[in-house]
Amino acid sequence: MGALPARKLAQLVDQAHEYSWDFYRWKKAFVLKKNFQVHARTTCPRDGTRLSYRKQLGKAGRRAFWCDTCQRRY
Repeated sequence: MGALPARKLAQLVDQAHEYSWDFYRWKKAFVLKKNFQVHARTTCPRDGTRLSYRKQLGKAGRRAFWCDTCQRRY
């Protein structure tokens, strides 16, 4: 995260804030899973490449799905 430009960090904070409210509204409306784009899928909806997957991350043991092509690393 140290190489993340300040402007990009500010954008990510704004997006995380917006997404948290979206998540809350979707959960209340019982449409949360309908809005997942890559969770529990095998291919990227954007470019069709195979998604990467890791299970049992962190203390909660959560799963993570991402596209190595679309996801930019800093």
